Amino acid sequence: MRRQVGLSTALCCCLLASVIDQSTGAGERTRRSFSSAAFAPPIRPTSSPVPPPSQPSSATPSTPPSSPIVSSAGASTSRRGERRSFMSSSTLALSPPVSSTTTSSTSSSSSTVSSSGSSSPVLEPEQAIALSAQVDGPISSQPSPSSSLSSPPAPSSPSTASSSSPSAPPTMTMDPFRPARAAVDPVVINILVTILSSSAASSPPSTLADAERIANKAIRKRMRTDAPETALTAEERRLIYARVYGVEVLRARLSFLLEHAVAQSSLVGRRFGPTLADFGLPMDASGDPMLVVNRAECLLALYMLTEEVDGEGRPPRVDFLDSDRLEVLGAVSREGMTEGEREALFDQVDDPSERLAARRSLPSWLAARFLEQLGKEGAEALALALNRKPPTTLRVNTLKTSREKVVQELKKRGVPAAATKYSPWGVTVGDVEGGFRVFEQDMYKLGYVDLINEASQCVALSTGAKPYDIVLLYGARKGAKALALGSMLRGNGMIYLWEPYLRQHYQLREAIRRGQAQDLMEVLPNVMAAMRIKADVVLVDALCSNTGALSHHPSMRWLKNETHILETLVPQQRSDLQNAARAVSPGGVLLYSTCSLLACENQEVVAWFESTFSGEFEPLPFDKTGGPGGNCRALLPHVHGVDGTFIARWRRKLGSAGVVSG
Repeated sequence: MRRQVGLSTALCCCLLASVIDQSTGAGERTRRSFSSAAFAPPIRPTSSPVPPPSQPSSATPSTPPSSPIVSSAGASTSRRGERRSFMSSSTLALSPPVSSTTTSSTSSSSSTVSSSGSSSPVLEPEQAIALSAQVDGPISSQPSPSSSLSSPPAPSSPSTASSSSPSAPPTMTMDPFRPARAAVDPVVINILVTILSSSAASSPPSTLADAERIANKAIRKRMRTDAPETALTAEERRLIYARVYGVEVLRARLSFLLEHAVAQSSLVGRRFGPTLADFGLPMDASGDPMLVVNRAECLLALYMLTEEVDGEGRPPRVDFLDSDRLEVLGAVSREGMTEGEREALFDQVDDPSERLAARRSLPSWLAARFLEQLGKEGAEALALALNRKPPTTLRVNTLKTSREKVVQELKKRGVPAAATKYSPWGVTVGDVEGGFRVFEQDMYKLGYVDLINEASQCVALSTGAKPYDIVLLYGARKGAKALALGSMLRGNGMIYLWEPYLRQHYQLREAIRRGQAQDLMEVLPNVMAAMRIKADVVLVDALCSNTGALSHHPSMRWLKNETHILETLVPQQRSDLQNAARAVSPGGVLLYSTCSLLACENQEVVAWFESTFSGEFEPLPFDKTGGPGGNCRALLPHVHGVDGTFIARWRRKLGSAGVVSG
């Protein structure tokens, strides 16, 4: 169960690296037909090829439909018998129109994929991929904390359109009549179907690495940039990223609006009208694959109708729903009601935790914990902060260069960059057209910068490690904190690394190689070797619920449950802290860190440790006051603008035996 909880986080790191991947000269590449079943098993044609849709003339611009809610070209009819035309035709046999700039070079080479109509494009549960918003994705500057943001800003367009309401969140500007957009929505729906299926999977992959291997194989095969049937442009990939991220972040909010629209509609249940199943309802029903497909379609449509606008402030066209379902969803769209009226719907929910969960898209149990710990205003502000897309943050290797030089170099390349507020090593990278792929930059490959969020940099700083220290990092993960600690030792000393997940050791060793720290770091083979170390500094980077980093991994909020945290994670955290404490030398420093916002993983673990081992360890305060709790620090997304992080530290008493009892 413990391994299942973390499935979603790392898998879509590779998904987004593939979906958003920018191939050189993408805009000039030959555009060919795209099979939207890119994430489904390949289906062989059983009928004659479907001819590509007619292309709009470059001399005669398309005329916008009278209502952006109602689809135009390519939309299904209102009859129930033809409602599946999208999944049986558009999804499995889609040939996007070619833009006017490439018509002459592609018209003769465009290919089509025939529809079978017998299979739905649903992935197996073990191929489930959930979304990560940080690694290799397009960059977005963090919105102002005062913004009443209900969804993360979409980063795919260089300009944004202001909402009519002054408090409305920044939204994405896009051209709803762009022919290339036809290739985007089917891919988004396929990804969402995969994610929704994984949330309900009864037997997910046994380990994170197994699922990652399956996902990598499927993505490499079906999203290759050099394959004509998957030749998406960089702009299309960024739009896919923005929509998948947006729907996943706002899944609970969109589900609430969907249920309200269906409940208030007179069309639903009428003879020849849409049924609950056509909207993927009820929400707790997930046995029928087509039910999941319908739900993914409706959630995406609602996201487009409520969170996106085009250059004229209108929602984009929705071409993949029939007119009946569009009419039902239109009641809660930007065209159907104002933002204030839409927010008033959530006020009708009586229970405070359920109201916060629906409005800010959180699991009910997590909303209840936030309200319990922070109160109404604090919980609301925290939930908003977790829904914003975080900035990309780099750590500068000060052994090779300075932060000022890195900022100047990025600005020379046209990349907005600024120094971080709390970490003296950090640089935030702003939004840039075309994206900024950190892993492809020479400064990253040569070890001048590393990808690590500001809060994690603060964790390394709080150790106070200095040259010639012996350091143990208990929970090394992929090596980002290890490299930060290495810069503090300035090449003198020793860092021992223990990572329980052996399949992460390759990435850990690769990070050591890239940082040229082979002589400074050693990866330990087992936990017993870690407990035998006598270190001046021991940092326990505990496995936790990651609730402080939900903005990076939006799908994680739907895979967590409180029972797993209390019965599995908390006992593991206590055990790891006790084991790591054995390695602290007399007078040495012990630190405990999580990226969790929950008291059960933070303050309660600290209270347990101090009551159990008070004879051997004493609190090491962060300030000179030395008051109660002075050895603990919490970084909060809505207060500090960084990932939620907790840090506690102690010093081993000089007279202690050096072996933690119990």
